[in-house]
Amino acid sequence: MELHAANIIDASVEGHYGFFPIVDQISTRLHYHDFFEIFLIAKGTINHHVNGETVLLSEGHLVFIRPADTHCFSQHERQNCELLNIAFLQATQRDVCVFLDEGSHHHLHHR
Repeated sequence: MELHAANIIDASVEGHYGFFPIVDQISTRLHYHDFFEIFLIAKGTINHHVNGETVLLSEGHLVFIRPADTHCFSQHERQNCELLNIAFLQATQRDVCVFLDEGSHHHLHHR
């Protein structure tokens, strides 16, 4: 299943965030999207299935998901989980990379 930025992300702010308490028998559908996503595990543990591998995530783990990475979640040993999710446009990612690259060149030339 593909998720589209146009249905989730406000183009005027180029991003979307959400805080999700994941409880009980949670399992999300395997999906990918045309935007970037970062999520932070704020509390608990969860199984993250990404690109054919399963990773156990716990409090403090920070994950970066690229467009076309295929992923979903499933509950780990009946434990609850809370996560902070931030999604942003591919254009925003490109702009940040250009800004950081230009900043590193500027810094190197002015030493």
